[in-house]
Amino acid sequence: MAWRAAASLLALRDQVNAAWPNRSRVSDGTVGDARHRSRASDHNPWIRDGNMGVVSALDITHDPKNGSDAGKIAAAIRRSRDNRVKYIIWNRRISNSSPTGGEAAWAWRPYGGKNPHSKHMHISVKSAKSRYDSAAPWHIGASSVIADPVAPEPAQMPYLRRGSRSRMVKDLQALLIKHGQDLKRDGRFGEATELAVKAFQRKVGLVQDGEVGPKTWAALMVA
Repeated sequence: MAWRAAASLLALRDQVNAAWPNRSRVSDGTVGDARHRSRASDHNPWIRDGNMGVVSALDITHDPKNGSDAGKIAAAIRRSRDNRVKYIIWNRRISNSSPTGGEAAWAWRPYGGKNPHSKHMHISVKSAKSRYDSAAPWHIGASSVIADPVAPEPAQMPYLRRGSRSRMVKDLQALLIKHGQDLKRDGRFGEATELAVKAFQRKVGLVQDGEVGPKTWAALMVA
């Protein structure tokens, strides 16, 4: 069966590669081998997108010597509470994005699988197309998380204004901070964020309306 990897995971892999270009890829992986095919695994292309199977899992090699610390990447994604994530496995622990086994969502639990996942981290994404094929930037604990080459085009980014409240507002706030604005990343588009947007718009010669549409996104995404 023809298969492809979920776009969200390709975006994550490309982002990690951009952040740490010299990292080892020895334990990277998407589609499963024969061992994975013999059991239920997100490394198998069980999700269907038309006639195409979709692999919804990615392994990222642990290579702290070259900057790619799988534990730190796993922790950063877990802290972000990204709504694409199904679960994360790292170093004998698993974190599900929904309550599991009597534990709260995102809590670490012991992982008893044969592979301890100490040489790579595993991430699985949800089966809804809006989740697995979202190429929005990931929070991976590196400065490249926002200025990533696989980020959506400005025209595809959401229109944000005062009152907006979402993970994308946190991405906006991170970009504003990167461009010199003194701002808290809380995911809430309040007065402080509106003033920061206006200050940035004034700096780059845009209309100072305090709202974030394609032109403001495009200016923000310039490194």
